[in-house]
Amino acid sequence: QGVDFSFTEPYFLGYRVAAGIDLFSKFNDNYNTGRFESRVTGGQVRFTFPITEEFSITPRYSIYTTEIKIPNNYSHPYNDCSYPIPGVTPVGAQANNFFNCLSNGEASIAVKEAQGTTLTSLVGLNFNYNSLDNFQNPRNGFTAELKPEFAGLGGDSKFLRVSADARYYKEFLDDFVGIARVQGGHVQATSGDLRMIDHYFLGPTLVRGFAPSGIGPRDVLNDPTANALGGTTYFGGSLEVQFPIFGLPRDLGLKGAVFADAGTLFNYDGGSKSITNGSFAGCPAGSEARQFNVASTSIYQSNVACVRDKNVIRSSIGVSLLWQSPLGPIRFDYAYALTKDDGQIGTDPRTGITAKYGGDRLQAFRFSGGARF
Repeated sequence: QGVDFSFTEPYFLGYRVAAGIDLFSKFNDNYNTGRFESRVTGGQVRFTFPITEEFSITPRYSIYTTEIKIPNNYSHPYNDCSYPIPGVTPVGAQANNFFNCLSNGEASIAVKEAQGTTLTSLVGLNFNYNSLDNFQNPRNGFTAELKPEFAGLGGDSKFLRVSADARYYKEFLDDFVGIARVQGGHVQATSGDLRMIDHYFLGPTLVRGFAPSGIGPRDVLNDPTANALGGTTYFGGSLEVQFPIFGLPRDLGLKGAVFADAGTLFNYDGGSKSITNGSFAGCPAGSEARQFNVASTSIYQSNVACVRDKNVIRSSIGVSLLWQSPLGPIRFDYAYALTKDDGQIGTDPRTGITAKYGGDRLQAFRFSGGARF
């Protein structure tokens, strides 16, 4: 859920400079992939300087807060190892290695370290190139964006981040449009370890057919559903062909599409690889132990995460239905994953539970839409 308000003055103070502000508040429920919820609230000021008809530069400044909460109630008891819930959390004689506070799902110790509110103060530049023939419904042309960003002018986050996104459109038959896209990004801490909330969390925006936060590094300790931790590096590409639907009038605005996506997200950069917790029993094979500065309050959850971080290419193919509705473009995608990280069968050394750990999360159907006023 979210609200995003943007205003742009195309000729600021009578000059050929576009000045704008953005205000936003966005809430994400990550229960299925991360056992937490997040809210990002803030704003941005930007100025766009056209260099040529097609190339422009946009310096900007953003400030925003990120609030991480771990739900802990009867329906979502994801922090009851630290705060037991009467009638829900097994305690005393009820608890054992197979039935305890982890059995109903528990947030990763990495998430518990990140909970709370963080302030980010960020400056960045956008380098934009756009030669599209139509901004709303392009058929030919090329658009690309390079975004270097630096966080650390006050606030809690300290990182350097660079991302890029490019798309090429080519009409090769009447109303048949081919689209090629490549994208990538990298973020690294400029002081200490990178905070979990400053990692990339990706899914269908990189490879359709995967759930939000469905790909990338995960904490596989104690919870076979695996908490998403995010990654520092991603890249991907896609090919798509959009075409008119035979037998339908074109003024209805309906089109079909076929596509193929591929990409990956990897390299989690949180926690310490030096494990000083003498009671820690070890990680399942295929994962790496990382220790966090969080006091362990339960014998069933330590202050160590077991990070499965596999740099494997995820790929998918699919079909889409597109509609240029009066309220804006609406899109429905169905995707089938061709390659993914399936996880692996393993036994948790602490609980003795054998399960499949660390696999990607799939989402075959996706609906998206929006409008610009």
